[in-house]
Amino acid sequence: MKLPNPFKRKSYPKVPYQTTTRELIQKEAKVGAELFGFLGPNRRREFFMLDKHTWVWYEEWRDAKGIHRVTTRYEVHKGYVLKVQNDGVAVAIDDAELQNLYDAVRSYYYAVADKVYHRPVAA
Repeated sequence: MKLPNPFKRKSYPKVPYQTTTRELIQKEAKVGAELFGFLGPNRRREFFMLDKHTWVWYEEWRDAKGIHRVTTRYEVHKGYVLKVQNDGVAVAIDDAELQNLYDAVRSYYYAVADKVYHRPVAA
Protein backbone atom coordinates (compact mmCIF):
# COMPACT_ATOMS: atom_id res chain seq x y z
CA MET A 1 0.00 0.00 0.00
CA LYS A 2 1.39 3.37 -1.00
CA LEU A 3 1.01 6.19 1.51
CA PRO A 4 0.44 9.75 0.33
CA ASN A 5 3.45 12.03 0.47
CA PRO A 6 2.86 14.46 3.39
CA PHE A 7 5.38 16.90 1.92
CA LYS A 8 3.68 17.25 -1.45
CA ARG A 9 2.63 20.84 -2.11
CA LYS A 10 -1.07 21.50 -2.26
CA SER A 11 -2.35 23.08 -5.40
CA TYR A 12 -4.01 26.42 -4.81
CA PRO A 13 -6.54 28.00 -7.13
CA LYS A 14 -5.03 30.38 -9.64
CA VAL A 15 -6.22 33.96 -9.60
CA PRO A 16 -7.57 34.83 -13.06
CA TYR A 17 -5.83 38.22 -13.05
CA GLN A 18 -2.54 39.71 -11.93
CA THR A 19 -2.89 41.03 -8.37
CA THR A 20 -1.14 44.33 -7.73
CA THR A 21 0.86 45.14 -4.62
CA ARG A 22 -1.75 47.76 -3.71
CA GLU A 23 -4.57 45.19 -3.91
CA LEU A 24 -2.63 42.80 -1.69
CA ILE A 25 -1.96 45.52 0.88
CA GLN A 26 -5.68 46.40 0.89
CA LYS A 27 -6.61 42.75 1.48
CA GLU A 28 -3.98 42.42 4.21
CA ALA A 29 -5.15 45.68 5.85
CA LYS A 30 -8.71 44.37 6.00
CA VAL A 31 -7.57 41.17 7.74
CA GLY A 32 -5.30 43.21 10.02
CA ALA A 33 -8.25 45.38 11.05
CA GLU A 34 -10.06 42.35 12.44
CA LEU A 35 -7.23 41.56 14.89
CA PHE A 36 -8.16 44.31 17.34
CA GLY A 37 -11.73 43.33 18.08
CA PHE A 38 -15.16 44.62 17.22
CA LEU A 39 -15.44 47.75 15.11
CA GLY A 40 -18.52 49.78 15.93
CA PRO A 41 -20.61 51.76 13.46
CA ASN A 42 -19.01 54.79 11.81
CA ARG A 43 -15.52 53.35 12.39
CA ARG A 44 -12.83 52.11 10.06
CA ARG A 45 -9.51 50.49 10.90
CA GLU A 46 -6.55 49.16 8.95
CA PHE A 47 -3.38 47.43 10.10
CA PHE A 48 -0.80 46.33 7.58
CA MET A 49 2.86 45.98 6.67
CA LEU A 50 3.78 48.71 4.20
CA ASP A 51 7.29 47.39 3.62
CA LYS A 52 9.70 45.17 5.53
CA HIS A 53 10.49 47.96 8.02
CA THR A 54 7.18 49.81 8.29
CA TRP A 55 3.84 48.91 9.91
CA VAL A 56 0.77 51.13 9.69
CA TRP A 57 -2.26 51.29 11.99
CA TYR A 58 -5.02 53.61 10.73
CA GLU A 59 -8.21 54.47 12.64
CA GLU A 60 -11.08 56.63 11.43
CA TRP A 61 -14.37 57.38 13.19
CA ARG A 62 -17.28 59.78 12.93
CA ASP A 63 -19.11 61.44 15.77
CA ALA A 64 -21.02 64.65 16.44
CA LYS A 65 -17.80 66.66 16.12
CA GLY A 66 -16.95 65.28 12.68
CA ILE A 67 -14.51 62.81 11.20
CA HIS A 68 -11.40 61.88 13.19
CA ARG A 69 -8.36 60.15 11.72
CA VAL A 70 -5.25 58.78 13.39
CA THR A 71 -2.43 57.20 11.42
CA THR A 72 0.27 55.48 13.45
CA ARG A 73 3.39 54.35 11.64
CA TYR A 74 5.89 52.02 13.28
CA GLU A 75 9.38 52.14 11.79
CA VAL A 76 11.40 49.06 12.72
CA HIS A 77 15.14 49.61 13.09
CA LYS A 78 17.86 47.34 14.42
CA GLY A 79 17.56 47.59 18.21
CA TYR A 80 14.57 49.96 18.42
CA VAL A 81 11.19 50.88 16.95
CA LEU A 82 10.01 54.44 16.26
CA LYS A 83 6.37 55.48 16.37
CA VAL A 84 5.08 58.41 14.32
CA GLN A 85 1.46 59.56 14.67
CA ASN A 86 -0.15 61.78 12.03
CA ASP A 87 3.28 62.70 10.62
CA GLY A 88 4.34 64.14 13.97
CA VAL A 89 7.59 63.63 15.86
CA ALA A 90 9.09 60.13 15.87
CA VAL A 91 9.33 58.62 19.35
CA ALA A 92 10.96 55.36 20.43
CA ILE A 93 8.36 52.98 21.89
CA ASP A 94 8.69 51.45 25.34
CA ASP A 95 8.88 47.73 26.12
CA ALA A 96 5.13 47.35 26.78
CA GLU A 97 4.18 48.89 23.44
CA LEU A 98 6.90 46.85 21.72
CA GLN A 99 5.34 43.66 23.14
CA ASN A 100 1.88 44.76 21.94
CA LEU A 101 3.25 45.47 18.46
CA TYR A 102 5.04 42.12 18.41
CA ASP A 103 1.82 40.31 19.37
CA ALA A 104 -0.13 42.20 16.69
CA VAL A 105 2.47 41.45 14.01
CA ARG A 106 2.52 37.78 14.94
CA SER A 107 -1.29 37.53 14.79
CA TYR A 108 -1.26 39.45 11.51
CA TYR A 109 1.25 37.04 10.00
CA TYR A 110 -0.85 33.96 10.77
CA ALA A 111 -4.17 35.57 9.78
CA VAL A 112 -2.89 37.00 6.49
CA ALA A 113 -1.15 33.75 5.52
CA ASP A 114 -4.45 31.94 5.98
CA LYS A 115 -7.07 34.44 4.78
CA VAL A 116 -5.26 36.28 2.00
CA TYR A 117 -2.76 33.75 0.66
CA HIS A 118 -4.66 30.58 1.66
CA ARG A 119 -1.50 29.04 3.09
CA PRO A 120 -2.06 28.47 6.79
CA VAL A 121 1.13 28.48 8.87
CA ALA A 122 1.50 26.21 11.90
CA ALA A 123 1.89 28.25 15.08
